[in-house]
Amino acid sequence: HKVNHRVSLIDIFPTVLDIMAIDGSGLAQGLSLLPALDGKTLPERSLYFESFFLAEVMGCAPVTGIIRESQKFIDLPKPEIYNLLEDPLEKNNIFSESKNILLKLRKEKTNIIRKFQLQSLKSQRRMTAQEKEKLLSLGYLTGSSRVGSNIQGLPDPKDKIEAYVE
Repeated sequence: HKVNHRVSLIDIFPTVLDIMAIDGSGLAQGLSLLPALDGKTLPERSLYFESFFLAEVMGCAPVTGIIRESQKFIDLPKPEIYNLLEDPLEKNNIFSESKNILLKLRKEKTNIIRKFQLQSLKSQRRMTAQEKEKLLSLGYLTGSSRVGSNIQGLPDPKDKIEAYVE
């Protein structure tokens, strides 16, 4: 089946639980995609994304952002905003035309992160130090304090990509 909704990796676990008829309420942060597979409409929502690869490898600012409706916001020292309907290949950064919505998009990104962190705090089970270390080494706990860290003063990955490619 093809789903005509924007979805996230965090939707996989609740979907699997739903398929297996396991009540996953409170266990996962995403949405079950099962209703969409049955042709139903999913609620509109903003999706958060992050990558710490270049931050860890080259000391750049982490790539974080949100996709909201037709807008994609990449929160970097040199911010990027794209209209995905008009520019699906993200070739035309409209940040200079959209500076007035930058604070709104940053605030929405921060609110999404806070929501995920609060959901994590409500979890009944606590990880051991060994489990945390293992997940950190695999890159699964990147949604921690690094996400909200200040990117000012860190180089933008766009300014260091040529050195990485060489």
